[in-house]
Formats: sequence, C-alpha cells, structure tokens
Amino acid sequence: MLAIVTDSTSDISKDLAAKHKIHVVPQHVIWGKENLLDGIEIDADTFYERLTRESIPPQTSAPAPGDFTRAYQASREAVNADEVLCLTLSKKLSVTYTSAVQGAEHVPFKVTVLDTGTASLGLGILVLLAAKLRDKGASSTEIVAELQRHLPNIRVYFVVATLEYLHRGGRIGRAKHLVGSALNIKPILHLSGGEIRPKESVRTHNKALSRLLDIAFEECGNRKMSAIGVMHGQAPDEARYLMERLQQHFEPENLYLSHICAAVGVHTGPRIVGISYDLTEN
Repeated sequence: MLAIVTDSTSDISKDLAAKHKIHVVPQHVIWGKENLLDGIEIDADTFYERLTRESIPPQTSAPAPGDFTRAYQASREAVNADEVLCLTLSKKLSVTYTSAVQGAEHVPFKVTVLDTGTASLGLGILVLLAAKLRDKGASSTEIVAELQRHLPNIRVYFVVATLEYLHRGGRIGRAKHLVGSALNIKPILHLSGGEIRPKESVRTHNKALSRLLDIAFEECGNRKMSAIGVMHGQAPDEARYLMERLQQHFEPENLYLSHICAAVGVHTGPRIVGISYDLTEN
C-alpha cells in the first residue's frame, strides 16, 4: 500500500482528499502577526474577503521539514502503507519541494518526493491520478513512471484581475514585462517550465475567458479528456461558465471545480480564474 501526500496548493477539496485518502500538508499564510494554516485556519472564501479589505498584505511560508515528517508518519499509519509518495508544486515557485525532501530524511521508511513543475489543479490532477493508480493496485515504481509520462502534458492557464500580487510576491516569472501594461489589457498566463509565463494578451476580461476556452479547444482537439479542472478565487460565475462550456464540449471523465487556496491567492489576488487539463494520450 502507498500513502499519498501533497501540499495545499494542489487545490484539492477536503471531500476529494478524504475520498481518495490523500494527506494534504498546509502552506502557511502570514498576515501581520498571524501564522495561519492554509485550508485549516483560513479557508478560501474568508481569505479573499479579507484580502480585499485589509491594508496589510499577506505573505506565505512553505511547510517546514518537520511538517512533512509528521505528514509522512500520519499518512502511512492512516492507510497502513509501506511507503509514501509526496507530490509538490514547482520548486521554481516555492521551497516546498526542498522541505518535503528534507522531511523524508527523518523517517525510517521509503518516501519518494516528486517536483511536479506545476501548481493548483495542475498539481491536483496529478495527485488524483496517483491515487487512482494506487487504488487499482499499481506499485509505487509504476505510479511514478506513469506520473513522469504525464508531467510534460499538464497545462495550466489563468487570468488575473491585476498583476500587482504576482509582482509583489516575486512569482511573476517571465511575465514581468507585462507589469504596467494598459489596464484594459488582460494577459493570459500559464505554467511552463515550472514558472509563470505569458501566453498572450487580450482586451477585456470576457475576451480573456473566451480565449481560455479557445486555447483548450485548440490544444485538446477531439481527444477524449480524462481530467479537466476549473479553479477560481472569488470568481464563481466565471468558473461556472467555463465548467459548462468545457463539460458540453469534452464530456470529460473527470471535471473538477476548485477554489484557489489562500496560499496561491496571496500571489494571484482576487478574481483569478483558470483551467487545467492533461494532454497525455491514454
């Protein structure tokens, strides 16, 4: 048996995590003198409401190695596992991967830590795939090999209301040159090579949403999609619109809707909306 661990930037709901026996290690949201556990001491709705009214900007801190050590032990005991697989967000976006590796040095059983090079439901889709393979009886070696096959094919595209938060948090990557662009220009960003990069820019928010769909239609073509995710931070109407269009067009095996967690929202700001999918051929 294999225990599966990830961090809260995977944006997997509590219900999905419980259903698939996935242990989620919370990131830390630092707000003034408060140190809040992401998804435990502050949920997404509370975070975004507070973000829009408070003058003090929040920050994030990755889980400590000890947090992962405890998670490995607890997850292993919970499912009576022999070993643990931990999937983290891109190491170019956070030191979470390093903490996860260091945490594995303090347990007397095998832990495999995988840098997925992605985040949000891009990471979440991979974690759920790992759980599905485990439940079908695949070995840890087989699961890691299959995940490695999927990693290059995970896509994450998103639109933010403003680049201010990405710029302030130092997560803007190769989209830095877009800061200061005209207010009516809405950049479509994506995760590529483990960092945030610009895909293209359009005028108006509605056109950006339509372009997100067009990108998915163009990239995916007529293939049968196993997993598609829609994620948002304080943008439920836009997320529902994307969900309906994607469901109608693809009828995917799994269609996930997720709130973008506080730890990601610190760096993206409110009213973010995005899509994620896996282009791997079955």
